Amino acid sequence: MRILYFVCLCLLALPIKAQDEEQGKNLSFVLKPNGHKGLIQDLSLTPDGKQIITSGRDKTVRIWDVDSYEQRSEILGHVGGENYGAIYSARISPDGKYMATAGLFGDSNDLKYLADIRIYDFSTQKIVHVFDGHKMSINTLRWSSDSKYLISASNDNNVGVWDVKNFQPKSMLKGHGDAVWCAVVFGDKVVSGSQDNLVHLYDLNTGTLLNSSYDHVGIVIRVAFHPSGKYILSGADDNQINIYNAELKFLSSVFLDQTPSTITFDQAGKLALIGFNNGSIKIYQFDQGKLTETATYQPHEGAFVAGIEITPDRRIFSAGGTGSNIAVYQYKDGKVDSLTNIGGSTQKVWGAGLNDNLLAFSTGSKPWGHITGLRD
Repeated sequence: MRILYFVCLCLLALPIKAQDEEQGKNLSFVLKPNGHKGLIQDLSLTPDGKQIITSGRDKTVRIWDVDSYEQRSEILGHVGGENYGAIYSARISPDGKYMATAGLFGDSNDLKYLADIRIYDFSTQKIVHVFDGHKMSINTLRWSSDSKYLISASNDNNVGVWDVKNFQPKSMLKGHGDAVWCAVVFGDKVVSGSQDNLVHLYDLNTGTLLNSSYDHVGIVIRVAFHPSGKYILSGADDNQINIYNAELKFLSSVFLDQTPSTITFDQAGKLALIGFNNGSIKIYQFDQGKLTETATYQPHEGAFVAGIEITPDRRIFSAGGTGSNIAVYQYKDGKVDSLTNIGGSTQKVWGAGLNDNLLAFSTGSKPWGHITGLRD
């Protein structure tokens, strides 16, 4: 037992060379590298534009410098067995004061904390409040522009509205018949999309359901307000983007060859960026409610694009794929050029055993790895 404990300490501290018995090649891995070690679920830009926030199924929030591309800090403490502890959304308030996290919390043996929303002081990275009220896991979080309200979309079919200024729940917006995948807020309006194929428009202050769209024939995965507040976009697994006016009146559709997984605009509202389940991204010119495709590229592989942000100098940050990479591209004159990849995942170690001077291990892709010479 003492020998194994000593080995674990060494593994945590150092990169390790291992031999893949089948391939006869050297492997290099680090047990605690920078970067996510599971699928990334969310990516957002801090209000000052200096940092990128990512969160994921590895139960961590990571903060990255926009200019150096280096990881600045890591927030831990979201724990639980199996998939519990996964962070589906981490968002900074527009005033930069708070960070909110939510996802699949708690544990299989203790569901009390399953749908908690944690509020952190962003400067100290310490929890200052926890909201509870949802009954099932939370898919997305969004802040109102004045940082007063936090909006949550939950698998319990409801949209939560939380008064962060007073740390009080405000209301639960009802009307969906299935899990709510997304919700956004602009001014006094909240828009949500659900597994019931519907898009709802609510009054933030009264909680009244103002309008509903029945124009999708698939799960509504993402909704987004145009920065002007004059338009609403929705994306669903019917491979369709719908465009509405501010009152949720249907205007037009764009038909796609892939399922959209995320939608965002640049600050000026001239570009719409749409990520897809296959890891690709399309860039559209947005003008008077019309989308015109200008570029497409593939920054991620094997899984969905979890989030996209574009800086004023038109660098595009995106996260996703089975590699859990954060890709940075430059958009100019209708074209995109790769700048760098940040982070990246490490395979889970499913099992390990020590026999004399040999440590054997298995991962998802390297079931026969081993390390020799531990007594040297």
